[in-house]
Amino acid sequence: MKKLICLAVALLLILCGCARTQAGNPAELRQYSWTGQTKGGGRVSLRFDGDKAALTLQNGGETAVITGSCLTDDETLVIFDDASAQSYRFGYVPKGQTLLLRCGDSPAMELKAEDGR
Repeated sequence: MKKLICLAVALLLILCGCARTQAGNPAELRQYSWTGQTKGGGRVSLRFDGDKAALTLQNGGETAVITGSCLTDDETLVIFDDASAQSYRFGYVPKGQTLLLRCGDSPAMELKAEDGR
């Protein structure tokens, strides 16, 4: 009887499974400035100032900046670029002092929290 109960519990755990999602916290996201490098050697930085965000991309001597008002929820960051009047949406997953930032279907960029703001 004990074997049957143990088998039933094991089967139940396997079938049900436990999925843990790692949602972010907008306050945690905005608490730091974030920097990192792309696989191609480009440099990425993300900074916040109140309700504004600035994402800077540097590669091969060229620099692109997306800056403006931003909205965040538990997994999405949207920056409304003042210069182009367009909005840019990014998904994010915080992992301690590391932030995985992705745009669309592209691979995630890994950014590290900087000391201080």
